[in-house]
Amino acid sequence: MNENLKYNYLWVISGLEVFILGMIFLSNNRYIDRPPHAPSFVSLVDDPPFAIFLMFFGGLVVAYTITHELKGLPRDLVIFFLSFVWFFYFFIFAVHDITGPFNMPGLKTMISLCILLRTMGQAYWSTSK
Repeated sequence: MNENLKYNYLWVISGLEVFILGMIFLSNNRYIDRPPHAPSFVSLVDDPPFAIFLMFFGGLVVAYTITHELKGLPRDLVIFFLSFVWFFYFFIFAVHDITGPFNMPGLKTMISLCILLRTMGQAYWSTSK
């Protein structure tokens, strides 16, 4: 287990980030407010079903990367789903900020972009044993 954690620690951190995002959405009612001109789907992505899915998926990534070496198809699936989650929420936060009163990206948008870029870099440069 320690050997797997040594090689997969960045994937464990990424799984924890997704888990914590789900916890934030579950604990805060309407974390993402809906500006007047924003599409209706912007306010739906922080509802409890999405939050529970994020917590489940983040926990699954953490559990798998701690107990197994991440290579092959499981690695590709983890990379795809983590990239999808962070691109999806980057897009939602960007739409929220663009349709809001200030028309500039906020902190949530920039943080989700940084995590997305780190995940993509991690996918490109990480190697197995």
